[in-house]
Amino acid sequence: MTLNGKQYTGRISNGKIEIEKNLDSVTGSGELVIMLKDRSGNATGPSYRSEVELDLPTVETPTGLARRLTNLGFYAGTEGTFDGRMQWAVRAFKRVYMNGFKRNKTEWENNNITQSFLSAVQRVYGAHTGDAIPGDGLSFSEVNRKSGYCGMFGSRTYRRGSFEKQGAPDDNDPQPGQAGVWEGNSAATVKDEPIAGNFKIYLRAFDPSKNEGVIRNRVNLPQPIHMAQFVLFELGYWLVCGEKDNWIPNNTLTQDSFKPDGWFGRYTQWAVREFQCYAKFDYAAKEDIASNEAEYLSRLRRGTPDHPPRLTGDARYPDNGKIDNTLNEETRKALQAWADEALRYPVMVIMSKIMDKAIGLTI
Repeated sequence: MTLNGKQYTGRISNGKIEIEKNLDSVTGSGELVIMLKDRSGNATGPSYRSEVELDLPTVETPTGLARRLTNLGFYAGTEGTFDGRMQWAVRAFKRVYMNGFKRNKTEWENNNITQSFLSAVQRVYGAHTGDAIPGDGLSFSEVNRKSGYCGMFGSRTYRRGSFEKQGAPDDNDPQPGQAGVWEGNSAATVKDEPIAGNFKIYLRAFDPSKNEGVIRNRVNLPQPIHMAQFVLFELGYWLVCGEKDNWIPNNTLTQDSFKPDGWFGRYTQWAVREFQCYAKFDYAAKEDIASNEAEYLSRLRRGTPDHPPRLTGDARYPDNGKIDNTLNEETRKALQAWADEALRYPVMVIMSKIMDKAIGLTI
């Protein structure tokens, strides 16, 4: 990392970037470059690059919170506007770091900025001098507007078929160590993939005039397939879970647990295909994300009522878009738009005389 002309070097350990030296500039800018190499120093994977700015307000401010969430991989923006991007990031953080990928286990996954939520962000990202977490949390003004595409699913074309041999008689999933995830490139030839989507990385620096101790900063490596699986599940495409997670449990109105594995296997492929199909529809369902209803379908009934949202702009997969299981540009943009706008899989109702209530909704 280069800041104000000074060089800082570090290492990657278990997906974490560690620079074991205080950044002793209070303000300034530079860049962070990550190069993946083997023990002999040879390039083994893509390189990542991002602009860096030394400007990280405290965790309880809109900009400070947004920049921390973005650095953790949730792409909440950097300006602190409580729009669809940041609202989604708040709920996603709760799912991963507070609930262990199990919906509403210890914290309701709504838009509320609670004291426990801010404390968890501080714990995961690192406590900084000046953080002051209010006892009743924070109340931000929500802005219901669409966000620009941020790149949280990468900028390359991904497909499961990249791992398979042409004409192979079986249907094998990729195995660790197999190349091919970067369509059209070997992993070693991909250069300067963005670390934080379209955003700068904002960090907090050591201030020697205040006798500050070690200041922790955290930045996640991009995980486009992992994030795509996470979002597909959130949108209601539970097929991504696969057989091992019992994606269709008996007599249930919700599937509340799924941990992505990052492999573009057959169930991820099918879920992408299903999403492409339904993103061509005129309408989708919508989830009431402020609801504390435990059942997924109950939240859909509350959010959709009689006027389901029309799919327009990036949220609608183009009419001429191919249904081909490929995580391409149009699919990535549609996935983000669905996440930002709380759009969900269009569940259909099956009515029967022996049913005492409907368990879905018609769109």
